[in-house]
Amino acid sequence: MIKIIVTSLCGFILILLVTTYIALEQSDVLIVETFDRSAQIARYTHVWFVREDGQIYLEAGHPQNPWVQDLASADIIGIQGANLDGWYAFTVGDSQAEVITGREKIRALMRQKYGWRDWWVTRLFDTSQSQLVRLTFTDRVT
Repeated sequence: MIKIIVTSLCGFILILLVTTYIALEQSDVLIVETFDRSAQIARYTHVWFVREDGQIYLEAGHPQNPWVQDLASADIIGIQGANLDGWYAFTVGDSQAEVITGREKIRALMRQKYGWRDWWVTRLFDTSQSQLVRLTFTDRVT
C-alpha cells in the first residue's frame, strides 16, 4: 500500500514538473542578457515576450528576480531568439500609474498569447508585481 502511494505521489510530482517545464519553455521564449554588476558576469534568462503594434514587450515577473534587478544599472540588454537577436534599449514604467497600467497591459497580452501556459504559470508564480518592459532596437553594444 505504501509503495502504491509513493509511486503515485512521485508520478504526480513528475507530471507537475513536466507540465511546468512545457508551459515555461515550449516556444516563444527569448533569452535576455543582462549584466550582474556585483558578480561582474553576464546573466542569461529565458523570458516570455509579446509583439503588439510593432512594439516588443517583456514581462518582468517580479522586482526581486535577478535579471530585473540588473535593469536598474543598465541602459541596454541583449536579446536572442525569435529572429530578434540584437541589443535593445528598454523602458520600464517610471510613475506608479505607468507601472499599474503596464502591469495590466502585459498581463492581458501574456494571457492572450500564451493561453493555458500563462494560466498554469500564474498558479505557481506571483505576477501581482510584474512590470512591462518595452524594447527598442539599437545598434549600440556594450
